[in-house]
Amino acid sequence: MNEQHLALLRQFISSLKSNPSLLHTADLSFFKEYLLSLGAKLPEVQEPSVEPEKPSAEEPKQPTAEESENASSESEVSSEESDVGIIFL
Repeated sequence: MNEQHLALLRQFISSLKSNPSLLHTADLSFFKEYLLSLGAKLPEVQEPSVEPEKPSAEEPKQPTAEESENASSESEVSSEESDVGIIFL
């Protein structure tokens, strides 16, 4: 057998080991049928878990106008508190 074909087969098997659900795709139905004909035991189909989308770190959330106002008023309070702290020291 050609070495290049063997390398591709090893890569394919490695992909299946890391993601066995690939066997349940329509593209690989012929391979799945072949494995079953040999008596292979295939893993169950895993339903993808549905999780709420989380904002990615790449796209920071833009603060709303209200949040911006709150942040600036909080910084004003902080600076007033720190001024008070300096006076009492």
